[in-house]
Amino acid sequence: MTSHYNHFNWAQFERCTEKHFDLNRHDRQQKRTFTRWINQQFSLVNNDRINDLFYDLRNGHRLITLIEILTGQRLQREKIDRRLHHLQNVRNVLKFLDTNYDIRLINLRAEDIVDGNATLTLSLLWSIIYKFQIRNKEMIVEWCRKSTNINVKDFTYSWRDGSLLASIIRRYRPDLIGDTLQDIDSRQRLENIFQIAYEDLGIARLLEPEDVDCSHSDEKSILTYVAMLYDRLGD
Repeated sequence: MTSHYNHFNWAQFERCTEKHFDLNRHDRQQKRTFTRWINQQFSLVNNDRINDLFYDLRNGHRLITLIEILTGQRLQREKIDRRLHHLQNVRNVLKFLDTNYDIRLINLRAEDIVDGNATLTLSLLWSIIYKFQIRNKEMIVEWCRKSTNINVKDFTYSWRDGSLLASIIRRYRPDLIGDTLQDIDSRQRLENIFQIAYEDLGIARLLEPEDVDCSHSDEKSILTYVAMLYDRLGD
């Protein structure tokens, strides 16, 4: 599988854009992960992409495109580039998600997305990712336990050294994961796993090794990645 994605240092680019926002560690991680997840969805149908999550969703067009990709349905779209029409685009998305998929955030208004509110934009995207990618956290936990014969209890510290990810891939594709991964450090193991998953399984590289091998890893980001593994490898 070839793509220009790995030939550009998106991790460095994404971190540079974060200086414009007062984000905590988990918000920064989610911003990067959710951006990459959206771009993976876009890559299935067109060449569009998100560069700055909180800016590029403001006019509602890419948000509409994302929902159309995920649902296969067409949404009404205002094409005039004015705030009034940006707000209407976002309202169309929020109403569609509420009516058809029971996705609603009580405190979220269209103005929050159009104004680039980081916290509420991340909350909306997490609701979308959970509904369309994860669907059932407990089902994924049980799959991880069956795939590894380990009592997986979290999506943070347990994944830190990459062994769980390696065990899952080895269970379904033993030809891809060799014993050599046991003899290297955690970050190199994670690097190799992410490359294998991308090149051989077509799973977008949502994470970097330092996102997982750290004391403050983000549960939502790791769960999203594992959910993509489940979609590709699950029984």
